[in-house]
Amino acid sequence: MRLYLEIIEGERRGQKFSLSERTSLGRAGADIQINDPKLSSIHGFFDYSPNEGWWVEDNNSRNGLWVNGLKEVRTILKDGDLLNMGGVRLLCRMIEAPAVQFSDDFQLWAQSLIKRVKNTEVTHSQIKPEMRLKVVQGIQYGEHWDIFYGPRLAGRESLDICLYDDLAPEEAFFIQVKGKYAYFATENENLVKVNGKSVKAKQFEPGDIISFGETQIQVEFDEGDGFSS
Repeated sequence: MRLYLEIIEGERRGQKFSLSERTSLGRAGADIQINDPKLSSIHGFFDYSPNEGWWVEDNNSRNGLWVNGLKEVRTILKDGDLLNMGGVRLLCRMIEAPAVQFSDDFQLWAQSLIKRVKNTEVTHSQIKPEMRLKVVQGIQYGEHWDIFYGPRLAGRESLDICLYDDLAPEEAFFIQVKGKYAYFATENENLVKVNGKSVKAKQFEPGDIISFGETQIQVEFDEGDGFSS
């Protein structure tokens, strides 16, 4: 079991970390270093034990450790817990999946892809109704992308919609537009399925499930009263 932390508020918002061993978090000298003035140098520790699972411990910090709105000194973590450490708010996810590095190494890798992007002219078309892809299972659980135009590319090495699942193809699927409607298309129908079936192309419908590897992505549309499948 690995612990994935995502910063959802504060400095370095949006950054993700994969933890597999005892890890410190703080402002200076910590394994996860965040330049937040409300953090202590070593604010707290995350660790795993076979009997307890993952837990977090405050390191006598100045502003304390808060888990789901309650001040804690040491507590066992659950999937979906929200932590406040200094001015940083973190979301905890626990997934039995191979390790993925989301921090500095991931950013450097993503930046290196920019050099490989070809400067080709693409005509974009608006999608109506607006569409959302929401990860309901897998390593990116809870993430979503709001899609307002196309074409779009989702894939393991895509700078557009980046998929972290090790079994995601480099070009998993495309979102194409025909008459403002969004269409699914893939050249990897043996790996990427829609509603459990192999299809090369289809119009997206509310509630569609795109699946590959350990990941499932649900399709939603905004019909005027918010996104709903």
